[in-house]
Amino acid sequence: MDGYASTVSPLIVEGFKMTYEAVYPKAIIADTNILKEAPLEMIHAGFGDILGKYTSLTDWKLSKIINNEYYCQTTVNLVEKAREKCVENAERIKNRDEKIIRQLTEALIVSGIAIGFIGYSRPASGGRTSFSTLLGNCSFAKQSISSIAWKFCWSSYPCCFHDIPINER
Repeated sequence: MDGYASTVSPLIVEGFKMTYEAVYPKAIIADTNILKEAPLEMIHAGFGDILGKYTSLTDWKLSKIINNEYYCQTTVNLVEKAREKCVENAERIKNRDEKIIRQLTEALIVSGIAIGFIGYSRPASGGRTSFSTLLGNCSFAKQSISSIAWKFCWSSYPCCFHDIPINER
């Protein structure tokens, strides 16, 4: 969950997830010896959130092309680098390996910080987040909502759009 380091805060209000403005925390303390003992479903949910950066960054790139939305390649590179460290070591999650737990925690923090760099959640959320929120608000598929939404949204993209040129303006 990248919200720990973010300038937005998703809260459940009257049964619905709502996003509110927030401020960066003064500190984040993350003890990987404690985090690696978290329920595996929570660790998987964090990894699912990181996988969601594939679609959120693609959504952002598409919005740059279609809507001329502000797009920061430096921020994208930062989030992609953090995401790839996790993806490269994903097989270590099941063993609760401290290295992948640290990489996952760092990636979630970087993702949250990226939101503050841009001033809105585009580097960390997009269609997958909206779909995930919808599923969560319907309260019928609480387990692995993020991964279900990610699979749905990612399968809707014919490619990752890596070859589409983005002209910075």
